[in-house]
Amino acid sequence: MEFYFDDIESCECIGEFEDDYVYDIEVDDGTHTFIANDMLVHNSTYITFGPVIESCDTKMKPIDFILKLRELKLDGYLKEKYQEYAKKFNTNNLQNLELEKISRSAIMVAKKKYILDLAWKDSGISYLPQEKIKYVGIELVQGSTSKFARKALKELIKTVLDKQKSMQYADVVKKLKEYKKNFMLQNPDDIGITKSIGDYEKYVLEDKKEIRLAEKCPINIRSAAVYNHILLNNKLKTKYNLLKTGDKVKYYYAKDDTTDIFGFLPSNFPYEFGPAVDYDLQFEKTIVDPFNRILVAMGYSEIPGNLLYARPLF
Repeated sequence: MEFYFDDIESCECIGEFEDDYVYDIEVDDGTHTFIANDMLVHNSTYITFGPVIESCDTKMKPIDFILKLRELKLDGYLKEKYQEYAKKFNTNNLQNLELEKISRSAIMVAKKKYILDLAWKDSGISYLPQEKIKYVGIELVQGSTSKFARKALKELIKTVLDKQKSMQYADVVKKLKEYKKNFMLQNPDDIGITKSIGDYEKYVLEDKKEIRLAEKCPINIRSAAVYNHILLNNKLKTKYNLLKTGDKVKYYYAKDDTTDIFGFLPSNFPYEFGPAVDYDLQFEKTIVDPFNRILVAMGYSEIPGNLLYARPLF
């Protein structure tokens, strides 16, 4: 099993539990704060200090200004307001709001999917621009993403963070074309999307005589069914193992008359019967589309999947 982390700050046991359930609580009105076991639990809240710094016309470094503002004003103000809130409900104050990190810039792609160019952490460590970029939830840190796509997306994101408003559309497309040129030379194992197979028997009703799938069959399971169908009707079934529930499958978009998707066991690609890769579509799905979601979150236009354009992006 593969995991991808930038780093691990700490790992500790918080207790012994048996058959306990943990729920990710969400409320339709956007609430992210709850009282649990007499403690206030919440998701992080982000605020922008840029307008405050500009309005104060200070010559202090932004990080120093924010930390001093917290020390001299915000900590005391928040503590006072929490006390007022607790008094209103005739209880002791259990709430606290801590400054965890300061970022030079942030790209909020979607809920629980964002990118931070960290400048400071509550451990007191400061970082130079792009020295410490935190990726949360996006494809770049997902185990399903290929190493090639992960490397390309990381470099593209750093380029956007570095250039930002000075970035030109042509520069972005040129860089993507360079990645695609190299992408076309990769084997399926290096660019396939990796996922676990769950409930194969539930979704695959028949895979020997023909492929029959249940409704809403996940694409990774469908790709496994294609592989099994070909293998079950092939003399090579003694050389390769069938895919089953619990296995990892690596799949790609195929350029074939009989199928548009194909899966296989990681590091065991069946060159004898694996269909040709649709490199154009695979590149679009694994690199262009994820990068476009970041561009759209920044307020820019999407890059066409074919990398052809006729109007400016920035």
